[in-house]
Amino acid sequence: MGVECGSQAVLCEYPIRLDTYSGCSHGCKYCFARTKVDIEKVTMKNCAKQLRSFIEGKRTAVTKWCDWKIPLHLGGLSDPFQPIERKAGASLECLKVFAETGYPVIISTKGKLITDEPYISLLRKCNAVVQISMVCSSYDKMEPGAPTFEERLSIVSKLAGNCRRVIVRTQPYITGVKREFLANIPRFGEAGAYGVTVDGMKFKRGKKGLVKVRGDFCYPEDLLEAHYALIRDACHDNGLAFFCAENRLRPMGDSTACCGCGDLPGFKGNSFNAVSMLNGIECRPTERMREVGTAHCFKAIHQSPGSTSMLAKESFASQMVKEAAVYERDTRYHTEEETLAFTRWLKSTGIRAKEVNELTGTQMASHYLCTTPGGQTAVPTEEHFAKLRRSPKLRNVPDYIL
Repeated sequence: MGVECGSQAVLCEYPIRLDTYSGCSHGCKYCFARTKVDIEKVTMKNCAKQLRSFIEGKRTAVTKWCDWKIPLHLGGLSDPFQPIERKAGASLECLKVFAETGYPVIISTKGKLITDEPYISLLRKCNAVVQISMVCSSYDKMEPGAPTFEERLSIVSKLAGNCRRVIVRTQPYITGVKREFLANIPRFGEAGAYGVTVDGMKFKRGKKGLVKVRGDFCYPEDLLEAHYALIRDACHDNGLAFFCAENRLRPMGDSTACCGCGDLPGFKGNSFNAVSMLNGIECRPTERMREVGTAHCFKAIHQSPGSTSMLAKESFASQMVKEAAVYERDTRYHTEEETLAFTRWLKSTGIRAKEVNELTGTQMASHYLCTTPGGQTAVPTEEHFAKLRRSPKLRNVPDYIL
């Protein structure tokens, strides 16, 4: 509860988030948070006190690595200005703290409430960049509890000039709306947006034309690159900045800080992450990051027994280097056919789910042994596969698997 930092530290320059609510009433059909929390149940988090403590320099185990005024992300897992806020006021209390202290904040929302009083007046006093999540009117049916696209375009107009920047957050982007989205880009500029950030849809089930990237089914990189090039050119033609939140294509953006504020004074993020390392961007850890005991934010990734004691012996810097290497291996994507070829072979060996989990120290057996087309199949990392091969059932591995 309060100020948190988890797996996003591997990829994001602004991974420390603040959520004033758990759950969300927008009911977006594509919401990634559905896999993390029960979003149907909306509850308030009283976190203004924790926010003030963080601003005063007090750190928890998961934020100990950061010793500067890194901007916080308000609304990482739940919309801070959804309808419940009108009665509960949790975000209002945090906005008062941001206004009083001038601490940098990135706000992500679809909510109309942010343009009402007293919110808009407080926002003028804040050091804030506001991201409005929106794509096009075709999404309205997938976002039944949220303001319509046209209403959100009006929100952009009302926010422009009342915060440091307004960014149109196009997440998730679905390739089928390309023409409609491109036609909206001039309207974003006319409404007063500073720029657009784009990230492709991640699917939990496979289908023709998608590739498996880590735990998700995604659009192929070359397809997204072609779409993003058109979007980038349209943004620039209309005086808008372009940012790419797609981790495989982050350098396509005007900055690798895909929130759209990396060049703003006072909005220093953490560039010492996997994206920078894998794209040859110079980055160095701070002295605090080199201290042993600063790697606990990676606990969100490592759930196996003994991971807490393992991370206690690591520094943020040393663990980040390891996570970057794992990320590079895991993002060598496989087609659904390749993934199914592996899972069918593994299942044919007779190895049981319990043994898979015990050998790998994970709970991934249901994925490694899934042979259903379109199911949540997965290919293990090289490290996990090496552990699996300790089983006598895997003595003979066919060449097409290796």
